[in-house]
Amino acid sequence: MTKKSRRRSFAFCLVGIIAILTTLFASLCAQAISGDMVGTVIDATKAVVPNAIVTAENTQTGVKTTTKTNSSGDYRFSDLPVGTYSVTVTATGFGTTNLRDVMVKLNQTITTNMTLEVGVASTTVDVIVAGASIDTTTAQIQSTYTQTQIMDLPLASTGQPGTNFGALNLSLLSAGVTSSGGVGVGIGPSVGGQRPRNNSFTVEGTDNNRKDVTGHNIDIPNEAVAEFSLLQNQYSAEFGNGSGGQFNTVVRGGGNSVHGTLYEYFQNRNLNAVDESAARQGIRSNPRYDQNTLGGSVGGPIQRNKLFYYGLFQYNPLGQAGTPSSAILSPTAEGYSQLASIAGVSQTNVNILKQYLAPAPAATDATMVSGVEIPIGIVPITKPSYTNTYSWLVSADYNISDSDQLRGRYVNQRTSGFSETTLPDLPAFFLGRKTRQHLFTLSEFHNFSPAVLNEFRFGYNRYNDDIPAGNFQFPGLDVFPNITIEDDLNLQLGPFSDAPQSTVINTYQLIDNVSWTKGPHSMKFGWEAASTLSLNSSRSAFVATTITKR
Repeated sequence: MTKKSRRRSFAFCLVGIIAILTTLFASLCAQAISGDMVGTVIDATKAVVPNAIVTAENTQTGVKTTTKTNSSGDYRFSDLPVGTYSVTVTATGFGTTNLRDVMVKLNQTITTNMTLEVGVASTTVDVIVAGASIDTTTAQIQSTYTQTQIMDLPLASTGQPGTNFGALNLSLLSAGVTSSGGVGVGIGPSVGGQRPRNNSFTVEGTDNNRKDVTGHNIDIPNEAVAEFSLLQNQYSAEFGNGSGGQFNTVVRGGGNSVHGTLYEYFQNRNLNAVDESAARQGIRSNPRYDQNTLGGSVGGPIQRNKLFYYGLFQYNPLGQAGTPSSAILSPTAEGYSQLASIAGVSQTNVNILKQYLAPAPAATDATMVSGVEIPIGIVPITKPSYTNTYSWLVSADYNISDSDQLRGRYVNQRTSGFSETTLPDLPAFFLGRKTRQHLFTLSEFHNFSPAVLNEFRFGYNRYNDDIPAGNFQFPGLDVFPNITIEDDLNLQLGPFSDAPQSTVINTYQLIDNVSWTKGPHSMKFGWEAASTLSLNSSRSAFVATTITKR
């Protein structure tokens, strides 16, 4: 058996094994990170041209992919990285036809038909601009957004609750996509009338979903998004994990030329007009909202046409006004003196209350304690509400040979600060919250032949969240109790009631896809093995005590 026939035999055996494995896995959720190109090559008489050599060259990296037309004149490129291509067709007895500016988009199969003119090989017909890229091979409803759209349209820089989540917010431009309207948990818009919790997120084909609550795990900075696509329905079997929108993002890579950016996006309360309803009440300034997004990126070749890199760092501080949901009251200085003089009242408890709750500057009300009227008043408290987010990522693309390509991505995001949702009432108990997110993906593409392509991917993401309770002391007790004084002071005295708690989620994926073209038929087989390890730690560290008015 020749080396070539052994290779073909191995390829067909592999396809058979993959087909068997497909029946063993109930969920085929591998995600595409590229696009496909198909077409037919004909001559001037509209007759098909078999065995024509078709070459697609990525204009950014110079990487070339070559295939041949079949007996029907059809050709197919599977798993091409998104970008702009130059397509060249040659055949015996014909001149060369070159089609430029062919756009390969994420999760789309574009049709690019070519016409050859009779002539010698040195004769070249150069078609400068390709037609619009239209996917006529599938019925899926899809919107693909390019880097130009992401950079030119005003977008929030980081993921925030609701539909404000960076580049993916462009999905609101799609038909059938609307704001969630505050209905239903999850992240992102309502797709096809469903709640945001039904959305699914991937980055470079790697699962980017939170497994404890719905929503995505890590945000990709706008500058680093090459493209993202939104699939609404009728998508193929390799997409899944949700019945809502499928948000699939690919990260930028390097090219043959060195390119870099320095940027800052700036939003500030002083740049916006005061709302008229506030102005009528005499409020002439906006509440605090200060957000900066600044960073830089660089990408280029390590070895021309072979090995490429891309890296980005971004810092995003966000400060907002923080206010209690309702007024907190406290005894005045005179009220504290009266409390301390009441017979039978614990001096320890009074001292603890005075230590953490400052006296009210003036009395606005009074409350009865053991028959004694204690003057109380509103205590001005401003809660901190700010976060500092650091994001960085690296990309590497390695064209090992004409048959093997390697693609790697790593994304890191760290956030620390204060959120009103995890803050107790009193400043002395304010503690920061830290989250850490990681995502890593490594893909290898191997061409067994022009008709058989294998894609293998390893993916990993991690979410780590920590809400501390601090080390506060209460005389005579092992832990500081959580004391709620509802009717009198509208106060929760103690650390955050749900702290301490921490969450660690690790998700691992192994994915393999085989694309096989046989005559006029194109088939795809695949399997996925995934494992999620979750550790949620939350202990009831505080004695809960509620004090009501008697």
